[in-house]
Parts: sequence; structure tokens; C-alpha cells
Amino acid sequence: MALYLSNKIVGEDETKAIQLTIEYDPQTIFNSGNYSIAEEKIIKIAEKKLSKEAKKGLGILGMIKNSKSILKMIK
Repeated sequence: MALYLSNKIVGEDETKAIQLTIEYDPQTIFNSGNYSIAEEKIIKIAEKKLSKEAKKGLGILGMIKNSKSILKMIK
């Protein structure tokens, strides 16, 4: 469910990168939960998410950035 919601909020590539970052690899909607099978562009997005730079976008600023998408899902 979390990956489904993430896909609605930030899109497929970002969601695949999240899946890879947490190494979530059961039967899911995307096949990118393992570095050995993930696409190169997804690996790069995931690595960015794991960096210190990515942490700056978390928290209240991340919520503000995605507020329009979150509100669309609630309606």
C-alpha cells in the first residue's frame, strides 16, 4: 500500500527508488527492490535518497513540496 501511495504522490521512478532504498523485494507492483535487478536510473535516484543531501528534503519541507499531491489523494 505504501508503494502504491508513493507512486501516486511522487511517481513511478521515485517510488522504484524508494523500494530499492529499503530493499523491499517481495511480489510488488514494481520489480526494483534489489540492486541486482533495478534499472541504473533507479539506482542513481536511490543513492541520492540515501545521501545527506536527500535528508535535507525530508520533514516539513518535503510535506510542503508535495502538499498539492497529498491533497489530491484526499479528495
